[in-house]
Amino acid sequence: MMLLPHITWPMNADDSDEEDISVEAMTRVTAYFKTFIEQASSEQLKSLMRFWVGWEVPPKELIVKMASGRLPRASTCFGTIKLPDHYATYKDFESDLIAAIATCNTGFGLV
Repeated sequence: MMLLPHITWPMNADDSDEEDISVEAMTRVTAYFKTFIEQASSEQLKSLMRFWVGWEVPPKELIVKMASGRLPRASTCFGTIKLPDHYATYKDFESDLIAAIATCNTGFGLV
């Protein structure tokens, strides 16, 4: 599943839901997200898609935004994933993202 070409990445603070997100935090967290996508198993990518857009097929455009909060959130109708800016390590980011996308493995988005 080729996701990276479909993603619109945040470019500056205007691409976040918060005003106080630093460019450094945005750069760090989006790099963690790219790493996750590149290293994820096909099942993890399917779960990510169900979490992000409600089904396993990526639309033409997937949007990444930065936001405050504890865990990653998704606005499935808008194809938007909101990544918190607080992560200092990839391990913490990966753990929380896996926990968030696991919530969709209970039947949501499956036919």
